[in-house]
Amino acid sequence: RVANYWVLGMMKKYSFIQGLIMNPNSTMTNTNSDTHKLLRSFWFLVPLAFYGLVACSEEPVIPCLKNTFLETYLDKISYQNAIIFNLCAGFLTSVFFWYLVVYKPEKNRRKLAIQNFRRDFETFKQAIIQILLGCAQGYSDGEQLDELLKPLKFRNFFSENNKELWNEALSVLGSPTDEGEYQKSALFFELAFFSQKIEKLLSTVNLQNADACKFFEQTLDQINVLINHKSFSYEDLGAFLWKINALWYEEMGGYQDIDPIETHLKSIERG
Repeated sequence: RVANYWVLGMMKKYSFIQGLIMNPNSTMTNTNSDTHKLLRSFWFLVPLAFYGLVACSEEPVIPCLKNTFLETYLDKISYQNAIIFNLCAGFLTSVFFWYLVVYKPEKNRRKLAIQNFRRDFETFKQAIIQILLGCAQGYSDGEQLDELLKPLKFRNFFSENNKELWNEALSVLGSPTDEGEYQKSALFFELAFFSQKIEKLLSTVNLQNADACKFFEQTLDQINVLINHKSFSYEDLGAFLWKINALWYEEMGGYQDIDPIETHLKSIERG
């Protein structure tokens, strides 16, 4: 019991101090993340602790192992020591309960948050495509929406005739007409919706992957500029919508075969 309290106490002390150093206004999520980092570094000690537990035990070999090669091996490594035995038992108990109480629930929470974000992202893309179709051709249907969710289909559809439909969609969004104002309001509503979902993802899931964190923060900044700055250009708006739906990422070298958002979500899942 003393060993168990000692191990947990050291882990809490380390995570608390590190949390204060890294972020004075750190939340419980950040503290738990620091604890996870420390405990993950202890995984290599688990086999060693188990070895010490067996080797330092004062208990006799169980009957089913007597007269076997394991009995000979256990006799060779036997080094009865109550202090080491208790330390090993405390360490293994701490890791076991950390896995059940902390690691497993957070892993499930992370998985659920990512699943929800994937669903919300698809809903956002459907709404954006519906708005663009309404601006470009005055109508949309479910089958066409499903098709244009595929980046290649979206790219080909709006690239035909020198991007005539794409230019028409942006022209309507930038016009002062009732239709233009309505579609623009709907578009900004969806952008604000997606912005909230990114913020929720960043606050719910502690991103330990620096690239994923930077990517989502940059995406969030781009959306906030479009929503909050009245001086933005419709070229910038069009560039962002084309990036999200056609997967044109200039900073990554052009068109992407796999959505970078999905790539980063998978990296978050892996932890």
